[in-house]
Amino acid sequence: MAKSIVVRVRASDVLARLAMAAEKLGNLSIPVSQSAEYMLKETKLNFAKESTPDGAGWAALAASTLAQKGSGKILVKSGALLGSIAIQEAGSKQAFISSTGVAYAIYHAAGTSKMPAREFIGISGRHETRINQIFKKYIKSISL
Repeated sequence: MAKSIVVRVRASDVLARLAMAAEKLGNLSIPVSQSAEYMLKETKLNFAKESTPDGAGWAALAASTLAQKGSGKILVKSGALLGSIAIQEAGSKQAFISSTGVAYAIYHAAGTSKMPAREFIGISGRHETRINQIFKKYIKSISL
């Protein structure tokens, strides 16, 4: 005589869990915020390392700039540029890092005819990998 197995599933429990997962996936503010904090830290590290987001060193200061500044620290004179770097939120699904309130930031990042570019904000392959890990961990945390 064959034994039978009966499985009973309460649809309300399954639907409740699905609704909760859908709600969490609809609001990605947690991994977006974590990613933005990570990129803010990494951007500030670029100043400490005097390097681009992909790790290439910034061009050295010209002798005339060294004489004028009195310091060899690249892109840091008053600290205003570094202090202006912040997370700009744009809803629950996006955020970005920018330098606000410092008009000369773009000239340092992009360069001019008399000054080399010294990129300090950006995303490298290493950053993309870490951000993907942040999102994967979040999605795994809401798995049914």
